[in-house]
Amino acid sequence: MDGYERRALLKKTSIEKAAFQLLNSGGIKAFRIKDIAEIAGTSPASIYNYYGSKEKLLVEVMKGFYEQQYQKFTNLVHNDDSFIEQLSSYFLQKPEGTNLLRKDIMEEILKEHSELNELIKEYQNKMSPLFVEWIEKGRKQGYVKEGISNETIMYYYNMMSKAMDNLFNQLSEHQDVEEIFKEVKQLFFYGFINDVK
Repeated sequence: MDGYERRALLKKTSIEKAAFQLLNSGGIKAFRIKDIAEIAGTSPASIYNYYGSKEKLLVEVMKGFYEQQYQKFTNLVHNDDSFIEQLSSYFLQKPEGTNLLRKDIMEEILKEHSELNELIKEYQNKMSPLFVEWIEKGRKQGYVKEGISNETIMYYYNMMSKAMDNLFNQLSEHQDVEEIFKEVKQLFFYGFINDVK
């Protein structure tokens, strides 16, 4: 990669980062080339030169988002942490950080740009076998009960993830949100019924 290509890559990275920031804070209405250019320290003409249109920039931003999530999950599945540590520290954490896309924004994007549904399907097709690999890792380590299928575990995890998203939306201003979240994690792992002797 020569100097020009390196500079172009850095500039595109800066543009896509600024575009994601605006998209995630204000949705499609905030996704304006003029504002993206200002944050990225470039000109609107440069953005059009690289991407051709606002719609193509949006597609690239979404591709980058999904690729980042895929790489993060891949690194997690293949690291040396135990299954239970990964479940607790990665999958059951409060949704926060600039690398996550707000659910309402995602719904808005898909409503206005239905062609991105194909991108999501492609991402899900890549993630599913990785998720099964992660469950099998838990089985080998003795954390996952025998007799429960991978498919059922995936349904359960998706159900719990949605419930947790809703919980944090409801409790965003609650004083004891962290304590409540700890209790929810306890319920996720062990339920709420004591062993009856």
